[in-house]
Amino acid sequence: MEGADLAPDPEVLEVRGLRTELRLHNRVVPVVNDLSFSLRASETLGIVGESGCGKSMTALSIMRLVPDPPGRIAGGSVRFCGTELLDLSDRQMRKLRGSSISMVFQEPMTSLNPVRTIGSQIVEAIVTHRDPGRRAAQEQATEMLRLVRIPDARARLDDYPHHLSGGMRQRVMIAMALCCEPRVLLADEPTTALDVTIQAQIMGVIAELRERLGTAIVLITHDLGVIAESCDRVLVMYGGHGVEEATASALFAAPLHPYTRGLLDSVPRLSAGAASASIGEPRRRLREIKGTVPALDELPPGCPYAPRCPLASAQCHAAMPPLIAKRPRHLAACWHSDRVAELSP
Repeated sequence: MEGADLAPDPEVLEVRGLRTELRLHNRVVPVVNDLSFSLRASETLGIVGESGCGKSMTALSIMRLVPDPPGRIAGGSVRFCGTELLDLSDRQMRKLRGSSISMVFQEPMTSLNPVRTIGSQIVEAIVTHRDPGRRAAQEQATEMLRLVRIPDARARLDDYPHHLSGGMRQRVMIAMALCCEPRVLLADEPTTALDVTIQAQIMGVIAELRERLGTAIVLITHDLGVIAESCDRVLVMYGGHGVEEATASALFAAPLHPYTRGLLDSVPRLSAGAASASIGEPRRRLREIKGTVPALDELPPGCPYAPRCPLASAQCHAAMPPLIAKRPRHLAACWHSDRVAELSP
């Protein structure tokens, strides 16, 4: 893979050939397969794809949080500011985790301790990595809650997770992840199950903190609207593979992989609906991607998208195409990327 061409500046995070496996019922299931990408300081990289494509497992692999058993990181490289994370001991990794690299998990109610106050959990994270003293840590925890726009921040320190709404709990998770000013933040579906107003507020908080702290962000989501609004570059995943990588503007303007094209065509467009209604024509149906995402233990030979792809040929069913540059700073893993424009509605 040739993702290095996308990052001429020094990377804070560089993933190369990452492979993660699960051992299930005497079978080895690849869940992240030869994945490569890089991340620069203050940059936001979006990782997008349907459920089951390996997005969350990628983040857990970077954090060295893949449960073993049944999982293991089988190969590749994850370098943070030049340090190979896969070579670190568990103790060394615990020191980095939460201080230099942090993660916001999908569901805050399963990540926050329900029997401890919000303040005690944030203070513990600060003291563990920085040890400024308990009183100073409490002041810093209060300031972090203010940064993520939680009203009456000092009083909220004494609240338990169930006292807060879903949006407020997600803000607390972001505050905990950023309390030690990490260089890299992995945000796994940070707006899942939140209404659109709260989604916009959460993404605004993340963007503001990126500008203030210079944190580089990997944003994992299935929401293309969030990707369009928040990301500098985008990595599209399918079947554990990276299948397209480009700047957000290039990806939305002219995708080079049929799967990306299918994702974009499945997004409702208000302008198209309004235009049809104004002239009395029936509204255009959304174009769905036919078929379903294959289970990672039942991936077909060749390109995993081939069974659903209208451009698939015998070559697609026989061999996985490499993720290579098709245009400047635009990579795609497709034997027929020159024909993807034919799929536009």
